[in-house]
Amino acid sequence: MKKSLLALAALTAFAGAASAQSSVTLFGILDVAVRGVDNDNGARTTLSTDGNASSRLGFRGVEDLGGGLRAGFWLEAALSPDTGLMGSSAQAVNQIFNRRATVSLTSGLGEIRLGRDYTPTFWNHTVFDPFGTNGVGSQTNLMWAFEDQDPPGQNYIGGRIGYAAGPINVALAYGETKEAVGNETLEAWNIGASWNFGFMTLMGQYHDYSIGARQTENFLIGGTFPLGNGVLKASYSMTSLDAGGPGLPGSGNVSGDASQIAVGYVYDLSKRTALYGHYSVIDNDPGLRFTASGSGKTNGVGGFTSQGIEFGVRHSF
Repeated sequence: MKKSLLALAALTAFAGAASAQSSVTLFGILDVAVRGVDNDNGARTTLSTDGNASSRLGFRGVEDLGGGLRAGFWLEAALSPDTGLMGSSAQAVNQIFNRRATVSLTSGLGEIRLGRDYTPTFWNHTVFDPFGTNGVGSQTNLMWAFEDQDPPGQNYIGGRIGYAAGPINVALAYGETKEAVGNETLEAWNIGASWNFGFMTLMGQYHDYSIGARQTENFLIGGTFPLGNGVLKASYSMTSLDAGGPGLPGSGNVSGDASQIAVGYVYDLSKRTALYGHYSVIDNDPGLRFTASGSGKTNGVGGFTSQGIEFGVRHSF
């Protein structure tokens, strides 16, 4: 009897230890704002999302396999709290975990990750922009998308390398997408850096995207400044488009520049909840139609000035 009790106690202790070596976390962000955009063709006010951070719902877990080896998973879905729907209009109906869906093995040497994840060139956009990739102040408001061929024919390869220690953070990324149809290659590379001076963090980035004779270049310089119980943000960015000449499919026969000035303030009510306000103005060369947060009515001709303002609340859990 005593032996049976000892065996049961040992099994119970072993099960408890095994459970302690595995963990699963539920996490997420809800970000909703009132946003107004005026493109010189009538203002539009909307209930919008993701002005300060991307709304999401996710699950992640890790298991200690021993010997310094760990297994993990990460499932993350976009949310639209203004409508209550999951994901975005651009994703497939049955694509729930559109932000990330990966399984990985990690050791002291690094991580092997398989599944759906962000491209390496994406991270420099969000890490080295005071506004990240969200809201009316983001530099991505000035991004240009080249036309796409048949998606099943695409072949992508890319990588990112960086250094971050103390106040310094710098990273270089490259990626290329080869088209099986059309025999063209989209090449993208960017570099970003930031330096924390204590009273402010200065940051900058440069991006180059080209396919055939068409090219997009953009750069940003900006900073964040601790102020009171929050952070003041400001940036200046510019995009230069070269359509590669008239008559190229998808080029729109448009070449020119567009610039954006953005300012904002994020006030922390707690470690998880914040209020924010952002403002930006975009100046387009003739023919270009970039808008604040990519929204609002346009005149279809281009060359207008776009202004955006938003006030919102962000809560993470």
